Amino acid sequence: MQTELVSEINRLRTEFPEEWLYFGDLTDSTVLRRVGGRDEPQWFSVDFAPKKVKSIGQLAAAFAQEHEYEILYDAMSALVHPRGIRQDVSPEGSVLEVHHPHDPTWFQYLAWLSVHWQLLLLMTAAKCYAQGMIPQLQALHRRLAPHIQSLEPREVPRLLS
Repeated sequence: MQTELVSEINRLRTEFPEEWLYFGDLTDSTVLRRVGGRDEPQWFSVDFAPKKVKSIGQLAAAFAQEHEYEILYDAMSALVHPRGIRQDVSPEGSVLEVHHPHDPTWFQYLAWLSVHWQLLLLMTAAKCYAQGMIPQLQALHRRLAPHIQSLEPREVPRLLS
């Protein structure tokens, strides 16, 4: 694997010289720390230089979309990314109950949102690129509709409480 890793790094260095300069030199001994440790610039940051845009929040600000970021991305992101321990665990005596996402009622809500979002994307892609698949997607939706409907939340989960 070491030989393959060195070969791939050399290929990338040769075939993508501009990108290599932007992201910086990498060796087989530094790849894990650099890539695994998220120590490299975000892929979108080059488009905003010399201004520093290093996060999704800063990207939203660069496009003047702070409000949308706060309402949509940040709120949903907080449900699945750690932001302290209070929302992730419930200690009771010698037992520690771990919640994922923070409140179990969110699982059903996120599953329901995700399914609808994926269905919308699939149908949009079919309409644009593969119209022959539209009847197949409609049939799939009819077959899965009862299961999808069962995911619809019966209660609204608490938002970051």
